Amino acid sequence: MSVNGCVRKMAFVMVVGAVVATAGEPAQPVPFKHAGVVAAWKAYAGRLSFGKGQTLALVDDGCTLSRPEWQMSDDGRPKVLVTHDSVDGDDDPSHEGKGYHGTTVGIPSSVNHGGKWGVAYRNQLAIIRALECCHCNVSDDKTVARALQWVIEHHKKYRITTVNLAPVDDLEHAKPVPGQIEGKLKELRALGIWVSAPAGNHKFTKGISWPACQAGCFAIGAVRPGKDEVFLDRHAKVDLVVPAGATSSSNAITCGAVMVLREAIEKANYNWKTHGETLPDAMLAILQETGVAVKDSPSGNTFRRLDLKAALDFVFAAPRTESRSRKPNILLAISDDQSWMHAGAYGDQATRTPDFDRVAEAGVFFTHAFAACPSCAPSRSSILTGRPIWQLGTAGVLFGVLRPGPELFTLELKKHGYELASTGKTWGPGRIEGFAAKSRRANDWARRDCRDVFRTTRSLVAKSWIMVWKVNTLTHTGGVC
Repeated sequence: MSVNGCVRKMAFVMVVGAVVATAGEPAQPVPFKHAGVVAAWKAYAGRLSFGKGQTLALVDDGCTLSRPEWQMSDDGRPKVLVTHDSVDGDDDPSHEGKGYHGTTVGIPSSVNHGGKWGVAYRNQLAIIRALECCHCNVSDDKTVARALQWVIEHHKKYRITTVNLAPVDDLEHAKPVPGQIEGKLKELRALGIWVSAPAGNHKFTKGISWPACQAGCFAIGAVRPGKDEVFLDRHAKVDLVVPAGATSSSNAITCGAVMVLREAIEKANYNWKTHGETLPDAMLAILQETGVAVKDSPSGNTFRRLDLKAALDFVFAAPRTESRSRKPNILLAISDDQSWMHAGAYGDQATRTPDFDRVAEAGVFFTHAFAACPSCAPSRSSILTGRPIWQLGTAGVLFGVLRPGPELFTLELKKHGYELASTGKTWGPGRIEGFAAKSRRANDWARRDCRDVFRTTRSLVAKSWIMVWKVNTLTHTGGVC
């Protein structure tokens, strides 16, 4: 496929597709096999990215960021995307006092270093220090609430989809504890952000630890690795059990699993609303429905044990939802006369391209794509028709003529229900002849000015899909291509 002119070598950025990687070693081999994680990696290696484009917020007692696994992932991306300290109000999450736990709790969910993989190994992390030590007290409610508020305010910017609320107060709570975090948890649930916490590690059967006991937080218990036997803290409030030696690891594995499940739901266009009012509620319901039933005699409860492979199979096997979301909206953004290397994603330190870089990070990033022609209008002709310029007659040269003949992909989209729009440069310089519209500009094939589309977006998107062609206008300095 060609890209816009005056660029001999260019790269495409596409927010589609998954990355296939050589299999790594499980960070926790026995628990990962038991929980269906290893089987999920193998079965869905070509369909899922396992966390890419999502950020997991680790709310704990800080982190030693100098550890190599938190410096850089094996795929060359920084593992830690952002940091915050809700205790001191700064961005330094270093351990203070008795803190230690947050340095390692992210490994089961997220590590991608030295050949070892966490469940969602391609995710990134937001490290948030919310208290002095993970073995906490309910009095830490205020600083934990501030940490959750930070997530609420920043989740869109940093693509936070999941929160590992790691602290435990080591007490046996049968009911939620009044405090500030409950409102934050409710808001996060409504935003579609998963929040879960470890149940605790004291073999309690009449209650679980705070904050897992809170109504707005999913509580994660444990079964012995390799054996479906519930142990450690368990109570009717426990929502899911996961193989691990401690419930903090169980919860970490769960957080990675729900990131993978979220991606599967999006890729499969699965109608999750049949399972719950919010996406987190629906994901829990799917994990419970596809999980293995485990009877626990001491507590008298039957729990569901995580099987990630079964959950993914369930989602991908379901009939696809017939809805407007099956057709994506399309924005084709063309940077006219930009040399390929002048973007931050390609390592240019002087050129600031944050939006381009963000799409490159979240999508598929090409490094060896080529323009059909080192000239603007012919290259755009090639994009519109999907043909090389030598098949386009006068449309294949600068100041040529674009006539009906080769089908334009924009008009094909229109036949399938898309509203078309354009902004900036369209086709040209040259003449457009033989199209139905009166205008001689590329609205002959767009039919609606982009400003008109965006003025009516609310009513338009309810019944149609949009394809927008956008080309910058500050081009051809000196008038020469």
